[in-house]
Amino acid sequence: MLLKKQQILFALADNYFQAREYEKTFELLKRAIELDSSYREAHRHLAIAAILTWQNNLVQKSIENLDALHSENFDKRHPDH
Repeated sequence: MLLKKQQILFALADNYFQAREYEKTFELLKRAIELDSSYREAHRHLAIAAILTWQNNLVQKSIENLDALHSENFDKRHPDH
C-alpha cells in the first residue's frame, strides 16, 4: 500500500506530538490539511493539540472545519434530508 503525502505528514506530526514539540506538530498538520482539506484525522489532531496548548482560536476553527466535513458527508449520504 502506497501512503499519500498527507498521511506521512500526519504520522510525523503524531511523533512530534508525542514528543511535545507542538509547533512542529501544528506545522505538519496544517500542511497535511492543505494537501487534503477533507482529512478528518488531521483536523481532529490539530484541535487536540490546540486544546493542550490553549490556542482557543485554533480549537474553534478546527471544530468548525470538522463540523463542515461532517455536514458535507451527511448531505452526500442523505440527499433528501
